[in-house]
Amino acid sequence: MKVVYSSGRSCGRTWKYLDYYLSDELAIEATLEVTRHLAACKACSVEIQRREQVRDRLRAGVQGEAVPADLRGKVARIVRHSNRADLDFLA
Repeated sequence: MKVVYSSGRSCGRTWKYLDYYLSDELAIEATLEVTRHLAACKACSVEIQRREQVRDRLRAGVQGEAVPADLRGKVARIVRHSNRADLDFLA
């Protein structure tokens, strides 16, 4: 869970947390802060809608796709045997 503390309405700060907001990973205070900002800021509101559409299209695109049985083990091995620098490509 991500915790965000700020005062005022900052689009740059809000944009950093939009993906966490979409996936419900923010603390309640941060969620409320982002929600208030989205209600007052047209640009950020449009961006969150765009990201929701991308997420929904990605989900729809992979629904019904078979996941290889050994995928969980492969991912676990990669994470276990790598360091943070090796995973930067995921950020």
